[in-house]
Amino acid sequence: MTQARELATFASGDFPAGHVIATYQSVKTGTQAIENAWELIDDLTLTITPKLNPTKFLITVMISQGSTGGSEGMRVAIYKGGSILTAATGNASSSRRRVFMHLGAQSSGSEMQTGTGVYLDSNSGTANVTYAIYAISHSNSGYPVYVNQSESDSDNVNHSRTVSTLTIQEIVP
Repeated sequence: MTQARELATFASGDFPAGHVIATYQSVKTGTQAIENAWELIDDLTLTITPKLNPTKFLITVMISQGSTGGSEGMRVAIYKGGSILTAATGNASSSRRRVFMHLGAQSSGSEMQTGTGVYLDSNSGTANVTYAIYAISHSNSGYPVYVNQSESDSDNVNHSRTVSTLTIQEIVP
């Protein structure tokens, strides 16, 4: 978990509504396999002390993933205070999972894809708030999906290692 650092302090009346008053970022440079249960993506967690009450947080999630060719994809959710942020998920419909974003399967295990999602969350109170990014494989087939690497991850120049990020900006409401 990354404790967000305060870069500057401003009074609530210093800026008009919609102005960014603080920016925080957590970067994952390592790799991680995600399987059939919701798992925290290591390093994509931020704990923030709000500067304003109430306030808004603009959350930007960028994830690079690889999977077994043709069969797997990654579902992603934002957690706030240890629970899924349901306002940042799709509508419920029958047995479909509600998620923030879904990265589809690649055509081969040597490919990767990057997805970016943005959500504006409202927050009340002055207590620390923790945002974390969780992921799960899109089926129960037993095939993992991978953060920041392809499934095959062969040691040659045709394969890449990437970064994934969680960026949060506090916005004057």
